[in-house]
Amino acid sequence: MAKIAFLGTGNMGAPMSRRLLEGGHEVTVWNRSAEKAKALEKNGAKVAGSIAQAVASADAIFTM
Repeated sequence: MAKIAFLGTGNMGAPMSRRLLEGGHEVTVWNRSAEKAKALEKNGAKVAGSIAQAVASADAIFTM
């Protein structure tokens, strides 16, 4: 499966990130409001401290 960086985990980005995680992808998330990104940890997402960290080893990048 792909390593995916998802930048923006608000009303649209969070559900999309969850679906990617459910599909077996490795998803690293980042959001301006860190608490929104951290909410996805329970679903298996890795939380990045910066955009650069999130995209460093990604095969694909989503921005929302």
